Amino acid sequence: MNLSSDVSLFYDSACRKESLVYGRADNIDAPVIAQADACLEISVEESIDIGDKMRFIGKVAGHSARKEYADIKPINRAEALVIEALITFSKIPSAQAKEKDVLVKEIRRICRVVSRVAPGSDAEGLVNALSLRL
Repeated sequence: MNLSSDVSLFYDSACRKESLVYGRADNIDAPVIAQADACLEISVEESIDIGDKMRFIGKVAGHSARKEYADIKPINRAEALVIEALITFSKIPSAQAKEKDVLVKEIRRICRVVSRVAPGSDAEGLVNALSLRL
């Protein structure tokens, strides 16, 4: 699991794979993105079929970092989604009735995503508090 606070690394991973430099993990047979701030080496211990998804249970086999661990703040999309929810919320007072419904649905969608990607976080608390204001 490569960790990074650099959004351009996410872009490169999706759209410019040729720009990435890879190394090898120390403890498992897996590639590591050299530009990542840190890496967790995780071996799969068990996989569970839960219908339309798979759940993997892993064990941390090692870790490494290019920075001090205290300086690493991996990107979690929840924080950006809080901003999106606030922007969407700010449009509601001046929206027509149909558009208000769309905006409210978007805020509820954002709440579901934040609850999935950052359960128990400050971001989840903020979007849940915002949804109570709808």
